[in-house]
Amino acid sequence: MNKATFLFSAFFLCIYLLAGQGLPPYRSQAEFLDANDMKVYINSGGDLSWDLLGEPRFEVPKGSGKNCIFAGSPWIGGIDNSGQLRLAGQTYRQTGHDFWPGPVATHYDSAYFSRYIRVWKANKSEVLAHIANYNQPGYTMPVAIAEWPGNGDASNGEAALLAPFVDVNQNGLYEPQVGDYPDFPGDQALYLVYSDLHSPNTETGGEQTGLEIHTLAYVFDALPGEALDQTLFLNHRIVNRLGIEYKELMIGQWTDVDLGNFRDDYLGCDTSLNAYFVYNGDNDDEGLAGYGTRPPAVGFVYLNQKMDYFRSYVNDFGASGNPTTPTEHYGFLKNYWKDGSIMTYGANGMGGTSPSRYIFPGDPLDSSGWSEVTASIGPGDRRGIGSTGPFALQAGEEICVDMAIVFARADTGNNLNSVLKLKERIQEVHAFYDSTSHSCERSSTTAISDIEAENQPFLLYPNPANRQLFLVLEEQAESISFYDLNGNLIFSEKIQGVNARNWDISEWPPAMYLAQIQTRSGLWIQKIVKE
Repeated sequence: MNKATFLFSAFFLCIYLLAGQGLPPYRSQAEFLDANDMKVYINSGGDLSWDLLGEPRFEVPKGSGKNCIFAGSPWIGGIDNSGQLRLAGQTYRQTGHDFWPGPVATHYDSAYFSRYIRVWKANKSEVLAHIANYNQPGYTMPVAIAEWPGNGDASNGEAALLAPFVDVNQNGLYEPQVGDYPDFPGDQALYLVYSDLHSPNTETGGEQTGLEIHTLAYVFDALPGEALDQTLFLNHRIVNRLGIEYKELMIGQWTDVDLGNFRDDYLGCDTSLNAYFVYNGDNDDEGLAGYGTRPPAVGFVYLNQKMDYFRSYVNDFGASGNPTTPTEHYGFLKNYWKDGSIMTYGANGMGGTSPSRYIFPGDPLDSSGWSEVTASIGPGDRRGIGSTGPFALQAGEEICVDMAIVFARADTGNNLNSVLKLKERIQEVHAFYDSTSHSCERSSTTAISDIEAENQPFLLYPNPANRQLFLVLEEQAESISFYDLNGNLIFSEKIQGVNARNWDISEWPPAMYLAQIQTRSGLWIQKIVKE
């Protein structure tokens, strides 16, 4: 039985068992992100990159039919002030479900699920067209903007503010008919909200956490060959809704790293890059699912939090295999083995004398470091968890975690050259993230992007313009793009390292355009009239 067949059978067995316990069958909805050279499937319960029936859905390059990740999900566990361990996390939903679509609420009825068994998808082109045309006669609002879940149902105990949006009139309500619009980085985004409070946590067996997770996944439509063209960004906003006080909360990103053919993978990490990564165990990723010779590598990068721990484990139920109890899951977030022993440096991470927060932190290209290559461990079916913490989290507080998943394939050389290219790309992604406004700085109700906003850190003139358009910057900027009122890109230019720029626009047709400028303080949009 292959992995797909096994998981398909296990999933429907799980549905049968839940129905027998009087619980509703698990239902979900998913969407693809596909604006760059990736096609990534994300499920409304927080599951990344698989279809819940046993097939991977993280295709890179887009259209290749090759998938580099099988599944992923947040794992979150902590000790509350009474000493109780609370934990939630998903793998394959074989034995039950910890996360369910929707925010923390009072009643989880059919009306609730009809609203929240969903992933919301929005494109920047739609947002820009809405900004320009929302109050124009004949304008038809896109469904993505009209139904963006900016507000929860407070009468059902839901948070008043859910998905991030720009609140033009600052009244705390998402009202797209008066000009409000979804607020997200990138050119395309998916939003989902989920928690572990609908039913008992039947996959890990952990006590419910009462935490609500908002995930914003987004991509940039970058040029071919750029790191951003094969990068997925993940923003997890974790909110403590139930009044439980945590003193040791750990947050992890679990991943089943099936790089093409799942039988021949290695895992490692680079603490200087805040990342863990998967690469092929040799220079040939065999089989129909494999990438062939010179296989790629994929990195999982913490951008705004330190990756405090990283551990890998193998796909079996032995001492170094899959966790089965809440204590084992929590231990994996802090680098304990299933028997309660701490991970140690060297060999397979077990039985040594020096405790280690990270397994295989050595560069596989360096024979003096500790990697799966130097430890002479045979490649196989690997899973990995990078985690951050512990955090103290009081009632009503939240933690924001920004991550990126980066793909790289070397142009020459072998499987280890792909690791080298991956590290170069991760450095590019870190530099990009650090130079721009990002998800963990964005507020659900603050107008970071606003037409003709006051105190904007640039001057774009004259307006109206006829032949020349001038830009003067008061702070560091990344890029400027011009769009027509339908959201179509006219042209885009990188403007790092300049404080003034001008363009000849004499050939532009007379019309109104939108100038989008990315600066250190945020994303700004200004209308420009070409006479």
